[in-house]
Amino acid sequence: MAGKIRQIHDKLMKSILSDEQARLDFFNAFLSEAVKKVLNLRKIEHVSGSFLSAKLTETHADMVFRCPLLPEAGSGEVLLCIIITEHKSHPDDYSIIQLGGYCFDVYRT
Repeated sequence: MAGKIRQIHDKLMKSILSDEQARLDFFNAFLSEAVKKVLNLRKIEHVSGSFLSAKLTETHADMVFRCPLLPEAGSGEVLLCIIITEHKSHPDDYSIIQLGGYCFDVYRT
């Protein structure tokens, strides 16, 4: 079908979160107050979501952001925030394993 947008949900989220103010608004809206107290959201930056395993298998996480902790929360430490949007056209009992795999790939690299 000509003109059909593939992975529309993924592209929508990536488009929205590519805007600095929209990204800040998103994190402010969805992160708990406890988490927001330790993150410097003004300095959050998008990083590559493409990763190679030890066996050279490439995987992709939807969106990965590097966010420094506020000085009072940690001494120069950085937190990786992963945003995964997964739309299934039918129920899938193993989606949680798939999503966990994306997260583990980020932390392994």
